Amino acid sequence: MYDHRPRLELEPRLNLNGGGFQIVSGSMTGGLGMENEHTIWHIYGTYNAARKYEYTDFANDTNPHGNVRSLGLQAAYRTSSGWLLPFIQGSYASLRTTNYDKVGWGLGVGAGRDFMATCPNCAGPSTSMRLVILYGIPVKCYTQSNFHCLIPTVDVEQGITAEYWVPSPTETQRHVFFNVNAFAGIIKTTEHGHYTHDGGSSMGLLFRF
Repeated sequence: MYDHRPRLELEPRLNLNGGGFQIVSGSMTGGLGMENEHTIWHIYGTYNAARKYEYTDFANDTNPHGNVRSLGLQAAYRTSSGWLLPFIQGSYASLRTTNYDKVGWGLGVGAGRDFMATCPNCAGPSTSMRLVILYGIPVKCYTQSNFHCLIPTVDVEQGITAEYWVPSPTETQRHVFFNVNAFAGIIKTTEHGHYTHDGGSSMGLLFRF
């Protein structure tokens, strides 16, 4: 039922973006992951072909090219009853555009649960699902042309992310999982503390080999 070795993981995704990016983009995530009875970890990198739109009084789409490259880590402890406590996610992201580049860090902390679903009158084995809720701690800091990070700074974001897998990776003898997540939160737009709402979602197929 559990992994006995790290597994190669690949996940193509379709993304619905907020934060001034193009509305729809495609991405590919690849990495390694391992899920034992009580220990869960995943290390991955993502390329998201998302452009950052900008407009002026004289022209639309003045920043036509761009992408986001990121590295991430997920780790959790799974209890005997299926609770994932705590569930921790960290990330490093690099935004590359026609006009400028930015880099930033992110940290999410939360909890989750693996659920087993049984159907006494159904044919075949029981299935499972995983639900995780994360709070994005507002430590993200973006830098341009240097590696200095000042907090508070513009573009600091915080909010709630919900992630859902079915079948959940708790059944590791399976190799394909449907994954969807949604984010809703606020983002700081000025140095003096003005905020605006932000959100986004994605769905993908996770392949584990």
